[in-house]
Amino acid sequence: MIAGQSSGQGAEPQALIDLGRPDTWPVTVRDLVEKVAEVARQWPEGQPGRTASDLRHGDIQLGEAAEVQLRQALSGLAVIAYQGTRLLPHEADGIRAGGLLPLSEDLRRKRMDQAAANYPDLLSAPEAESILASGPLSWQKGSSPYRLGVICVVAPVCAFTWDSHGFDELLGQWGGESIYWGADGGPAPAVQRLTAVSIPSIVEVAIPSGHMVGPGTLWPVMVGTLLELDSPFHEWHVRYSVPPASVLDIIQPGDERWAAGLSPPEIPPTHLDELPEKGV
Repeated sequence: MIAGQSSGQGAEPQALIDLGRPDTWPVTVRDLVEKVAEVARQWPEGQPGRTASDLRHGDIQLGEAAEVQLRQALSGLAVIAYQGTRLLPHEADGIRAGGLLPLSEDLRRKRMDQAAANYPDLLSAPEAESILASGPLSWQKGSSPYRLGVICVVAPVCAFTWDSHGFDELLGQWGGESIYWGADGGPAPAVQRLTAVSIPSIVEVAIPSGHMVGPGTLWPVMVGTLLELDSPFHEWHVRYSVPPASVLDIIQPGDERWAAGLSPPEIPPTHLDELPEKGV
């Protein structure tokens, strides 16, 4: 979830797609999504005013088949995805240099050590130890396997405008949930002090489609985009270290893209008659 040495797992895909921009989808992918959309627009769940996630309650068998076909069609492509967080300046530099890492106990320790080294007047050693000993990894029994080894991402970028309140804490508190959720469910005083010197950040990454795993599914987002349904986004879990070459941008207040209402990345339209060779 933050800076460190990337493992470099995952071959570099040959093309990027934006789930929110059908003009970036290869022809074969768009044709598949359009066929499903033609059926889905007849469902109650496909009508204006419904959300993209409602589509999952339409024809379940069709949806499952569409997901399998889409996964096959997208093999070798990378999906542009996003993590909402709040970063200290050195952490943003670390992500650019070292990539984005899944949550681990070692990563939490490194974050606290780096914060204490850079801001000794804001975080004492006893406070750091107290924070590390608290939080959901310690008080939510059974949650560690769910959280550890995972990077949570959303796609496309419209998630931050459709569900702005859902990201209030992630963008408003330093440390991520494993740190800012203290023993009483709230941030410790030291976390609040570090929050004051940190910056809301949206990390944009390229994730090989095969690594975009649950809880989200791709087909409702893409069909919902074509049908112009509400909230055409979802969350996925990534279980590998995203290398620095796959960190596309870190969007922060003051950046042109932040000022433009979190505009999509400027990638050219893609109309591929043939997909790239199969990647990871």
